[in-house]
Parts: sequence; C-alpha cells; structure tokens
Amino acid sequence: MPPTNESLILQLASLEIMPHTIKTLLELFEHGTYIDGTFVLAKDHIILGGPTDLHNDENNERLVQRLVDEGYDGGALLLNEYSDEYPHVEGTIGFIAGQSSGPMFYINLNDNSEAHSALKDPCFGKVVRGFDLLRRVAGMPKGEDGVFQSPIYIVGTKILDQ
Repeated sequence: MPPTNESLILQLASLEIMPHTIKTLLELFEHGTYIDGTFVLAKDHIILGGPTDLHNDENNERLVQRLVDEGYDGGALLLNEYSDEYPHVEGTIGFIAGQSSGPMFYINLNDNSEAHSALKDPCFGKVVRGFDLLRRVAGMPKGEDGVFQSPIYIVGTKILDQ
C-alpha cells in the first residue's frame, strides 16, 4: 500500500472534566511529541499508538530522548482523571492508566466502557473524522501479537480551535 497523508480529527473532552489530562495532551501536541511515532498494534477492540517505533531503533531512541528532554520519562500524567461523563465508547481515545500513564494512547474500536472504566483509564477525546482510516489501519498486516508488520507513522499533529 502506498503512503497516504490522511487525517484523524479529535474532539477533546472539556477542561472542566479533565483539566490535567487535556492540558498534558495539548502540551504533548505542542511539543510535537507524537511526530515520527507510530501506531504500534491493533487488537479486536483497540489500536495502540504513541511516541515509539518498534521498526526503527534509531528513530525509537530519538523518540525516547525527546520524552526525557520534555520531562516525561516516567509517563506524562501526574494523576489519572477518569470521568463517567466520558466513557470508552467506539471512536474514543484514552491513555492507559497506571504509574506511567501516557503518552501512549489507544483508540477504542468498539464500546469498551465496562472494561476500561473498571481500569480507570482516562478517556479524553473522540474521533470526529477519520474513523474509516482507523478501520483500515486496524486491518493492516500484523503478527499474532497484534504488532503491525510495517510501521504506520504519525507525521504531524495540529491543534484546531473550534
């Protein structure tokens, strides 16, 4: 498949619901943290992505160093903000909760509200354009572990005002 330059457009949760998570995400976008990162794997229910590259060690080292330089070497979030007002339904995006939450993110391909609300993963946005692209990405060749056989790069991020 030839390279494409297609876009995902996300609508973020409000600052009132998740002030720390949204502020952190906007900083990550502003710093270009995800540029040259990849979508890593796809399972039946999610696509995982972030500032990592399993196919190019040199690029991966640059991405890791960028995180360290930005102060995110132990994770991006200082706290996990979960809200029942923003459940993990199809097309939403969240960070994996835990000690090192973010900057790795996942996009829900199905309604994962029950599983991810129990984990208290912060769900901070939803795809408002490009979900068909995600379905095509999820169908790309991958190993039994769900890891994509070829890199699928994130080439840019931009913050749009409403």
